[in-house]
Amino acid sequence: MRAAAKRLQDLYRSIAPLRFVTDPIHLAAKRTQKLHYAYEQSAIFSLPPYSINALPTEERLRADLTEIVDLYSEIVSDPLTPSLEQLLQATIPEPKEIIRIGVRNFVVRPPKKSQNKTSQNLRRRRYSPESRKVGDAGERAVLLYEKEKLKKAQRSDLAEAVRWHPEHGEFPGWDITSYEINGDKIYIEVKATVGKSVSAVDLTANEWLAAVQENSRYHIYLVTEALSTKPSIEVVKNPSDYVKQGKLEINPIVYEFSLVAKLGEVS
Repeated sequence: MRAAAKRLQDLYRSIAPLRFVTDPIHLAAKRTQKLHYAYEQSAIFSLPPYSINALPTEERLRADLTEIVDLYSEIVSDPLTPSLEQLLQATIPEPKEIIRIGVRNFVVRPPKKSQNKTSQNLRRRRYSPESRKVGDAGERAVLLYEKEKLKKAQRSDLAEAVRWHPEHGEFPGWDITSYEINGDKIYIEVKATVGKSVSAVDLTANEWLAAVQENSRYHIYLVTEALSTKPSIEVVKNPSDYVKQGKLEINPIVYEFSLVAKLGEVS
């Protein structure tokens, strides 16, 4: 967030009044208070803080508010202002060359005592999905691991057949088609993050439908520290079976309400 704010400062510093502050604002937030801390760091331009013992007049407050709203309006209305996605991509570092990939089987996380389902879902909806750059890095790590796995088992024929579907503009409900040593196909959906752990992932309707239909052949590979030299992969085999057994749950976070009439239903 801070890096993205600085990029916008560089672009619009010439139109910002000299008295405007470019440092993060101060709310006494801790890093553990993620939303508050992100709010502090994402400030682009702000007014110098007022002294509680010498607050300005109502007229001065109105003038200050108008001035800063006008500045932000000019930034937002500029057709050359980078989008949020462009800012995100520009501030995410390039992935490093992989030295080692750690792989382990999935273990169900213990429940968090202090969270209820409603608050957990609301909080998850406040966060944006990971950058495409992170996703690509995770998929490349999985692709490398799968090919090396097969080559070490003397199955170079299968290693050559591993397919990275997005590279070919294909979206079957998973990212990579690979193989077991015996030649059986496996379908891998990759979820990647720059963090060291993950407690939930978002799945599209297409991905979950594929998981249900393919059962034991469908795996989710959780890639953590995806941009590092030593990413880690956690393999979730047959995710739909965890749901069937009641060990894990899948929750609809967003519904699409279509405003187009179904065929044969127009009156």
